[in-house]
Amino acid sequence: MPMFKTCTACKETFIAESPFIKVCPICNAKSQTTPAERAQRKTRITPDRLMLDVRQADAAGKSYGRWRYEETDRRRKEEEEERRKFEERQKRREQMKAAKENEHGESET
Repeated sequence: MPMFKTCTACKETFIAESPFIKVCPICNAKSQTTPAERAQRKTRITPDRLMLDVRQADAAGKSYGRWRYEETDRRRKEEEEERRKFEERQKRREQMKAAKENEHGESET
């Protein structure tokens, strides 16, 4: 028995032949995919870490090898800079600690 239903996709009212139909014929036709489209959807590869790096190199206009070398060199320089700053802070702390100890030692005598 035909009945009026509201489409869950576009909210239009349509005549449904079955009480189980929830989508109008227009939206149903839009949502249908061909077997080739379904097969293509299944074969899509998700990019892994290497693929993302290759895309970044391509976007930079460089070969992957050159881009990887420059990236590694940049990271190495950043780490060296951080290590140098850390060592400088350590030296300053030691100097301040030594200065405080000298100050306390002189004030006691």
